[in-house]
Amino acid sequence: MEVVASQQLSALARVGGLLEDAGIDSWLFGGWAVDFYAGSVTRPHEDVDLAIWLEDLPRIAELLEADGWRHAPAADEDGGTGYERGPVRLELTYLVRDGDGRIFTPLRHGAAVWPDEALSNDVGELRGVRSRLVALASLVRDKSSPRDDPADAAKDRADFEQLSRRGA
Repeated sequence: MEVVASQQLSALARVGGLLEDAGIDSWLFGGWAVDFYAGSVTRPHEDVDLAIWLEDLPRIAELLEADGWRHAPAADEDGGTGYERGPVRLELTYLVRDGDGRIFTPLRHGAAVWPDEALSNDVGELRGVRSRLVALASLVRDKSSPRDDPADAAKDRADFEQLSRRGA
């Protein structure tokens, strides 16, 4: 677990720096965001999840590919796409605003609405890596309702327990 976690954190630092230098907003969410709020690596992670504005995707793709990342979409992807570099997988989740200013992820069969406060200016640091994070309250709410897939539900329960233990 330690080697993979170090590789993922290093990749997050590198990608975060690329996006920040280009003036592109992104927010870490999912299990790694839990770890940043918890202040430690709490479990193994399959990937690094970043929320990005869909309109920034062409610039992001250009930056990632120039940095050695390979576009690696999942066969069933919906609402985002993936990139890989070595053993690290980066999952980009798309964000758009509707006419009323609500933020959502566009899906084939509708929209996944994000809470208004989700895209905060929270910044966390873990093992010397800094990253902008989705808002803690939004992350707690997301993790409090486990997903349908049993493996994903187990991760959500573990993440919620970590956040609860730390008074979130």
